[in-house]
Amino acid sequence: LCGMLNSFVQDFLMRHKMSRNINNFHINGQPIPRFDKNNLLHQKLFKNSVMLICTTDEYAKLRDEVGVSKCVTDPAKRMVLEAQINAYTAKIYGLTIEELEYVLESFSSEVKKLKDLTLDEFSLI
Repeated sequence: LCGMLNSFVQDFLMRHKMSRNINNFHINGQPIPRFDKNNLLHQKLFKNSVMLICTTDEYAKLRDEVGVSKCVTDPAKRMVLEAQINAYTAKIYGLTIEELEYVLESFSSEVKKLKDLTLDEFSLI
């Protein structure tokens, strides 16, 4: 859920539903697909999220429970994982490459590298 809610797709959807402040009404109204443990994209999104979140020893037990042996702290590697999460989320929502490009155009040029990596990852899926 954390990975999906932090994706470009969810950010885009949220910005187009609200005017100023986010509250529980907005979050509860988001169309979030139910996690499917048999879906490879859902599994990858989940594992990437764990690798981004569980970066200290206090999360070692959680990493073990979900079968993730490493955490990622290197900024370049973290960006690749974020791009994959964005690409997986777009695929889970059934977006085409054109629709994903439209979503990405709505974000500032400051995240150009992440947007480019997201498109690259999307093309590989």
